[in-house]
Amino acid sequence: MHADDLIHRKRNAGGSFTVGDPNDMTPISDIFATDENLYVITSKAIYLVQLADNIDPARTNPNLPNSQKKVLNHGSENEIIGRVLLTAKILFDRNHLGPNFSYHAALSNAFELTKLLTEMQDIHAELASVIDPIIQQGLITGEDGSLRLPTTSKLETRVETFIKKQIKFAVSSLNILSWYITMELIKRSSRIYILTLWLNMAQNQVWPSLSKT
Repeated sequence: MHADDLIHRKRNAGGSFTVGDPNDMTPISDIFATDENLYVITSKAIYLVQLADNIDPARTNPNLPNSQKKVLNHGSENEIIGRVLLTAKILFDRNHLGPNFSYHAALSNAFELTKLLTEMQDIHAELASVIDPIIQQGLITGEDGSLRLPTTSKLETRVETFIKKQIKFAVSSLNILSWYITMELIKRSSRIYILTLWLNMAQNQVWPSLSKT
């Protein structure tokens, strides 16, 4: 059999593979696609899945396998994934926003905001794990009566990183809304309402964390 025939036969044949790593054998919860990529959501993570044709569309390498890469350490068990990413998947439907609406581009933007939110969530959890024991312990007084003030390693850097991500999230949210309006993809107030409703839900994932920090 000719090499070209072999690779076409191999690529066109059906097949299956398991998504997940040894630390995550949870079931698949959902799948979504952007303009360029396909993602699989499990209970504990999100994976970028690339078929051999995505990597080698010219079909030059018959031995190239399908691949997967964990891109987010949070899956459908995380409330942010459901409230922001999966809600966007439902709300950004062309039946709601019209046939000219760029559904896959919108999902790509929603995924970027989701990653920012989970990164802020991780920073908050890390800070809380360090600060909460200090608060519970209270101030310590030395034998000489002076206060022993606690220190937290890299506190300023962590808080600064959190704030930068929060600002990036706010700017990206506004850019998403203004981009769709500018490109005249939204022509009815109901469509604007759908986008602002989703952005409001996404932003509500930030403010509770700030109030606890």
